[in-house]
Amino acid sequence: MPAAPRRATSRCAYADAGRRCRRVGFGDPPLCRAHALAVQLEMEATDPMGRLFEAADRWLSRQPVLRDLGAGLGEAINAKTGGMLRERVEQLEAQLQQARMREAQQHVPRPQAPKPRRRLDPRQVLCFPPDLPLSRDQIKERRKQLAALVHPDKPLGSEAAMKRINLAADALLAKLA
Repeated sequence: MPAAPRRATSRCAYADAGRRCRRVGFGDPPLCRAHALAVQLEMEATDPMGRLFEAADRWLSRQPVLRDLGAGLGEAINAKTGGMLRERVEQLEAQLQQARMREAQQHVPRPQAPKPRRRLDPRQVLCFPPDLPLSRDQIKERRKQLAALVHPDKPLGSEAAMKRINLAADALLAKLA
């Protein structure tokens, strides 16, 4: 039985300190994915105009722009313009700082007094009409009915609603005593 043909593969051509990468490479020159990405990032880092355009795109799409973008590029432009760029940047930064100060002074939040809480009538909480004479048994029965609906262990229940029902029932029972 003849042997299956072997697929031609080439090793990654990346070498560091005389040692060559042992992974399978693709492309021309053959590079593994990790080294292809490293070479691509290195090439992008050495292209100042590419970095400038990327930063402009990020700025236009309101994404954060790296501060170290113009480390070497800004100095080169500043030397060509005779220092005018640095002066203009300083002016713009001062204007921005003044605008932020004005905005902070205009939008000072004033402390607000707490809103008075509207107290519900215990009869309203327990769904009794205002003119109906009540008995202890009616109040206890209504508390039980409402608790079955709004108990915290029920799907639509809440502790706050249960607390309101208990307080209203206790207040009505205290009036009867």
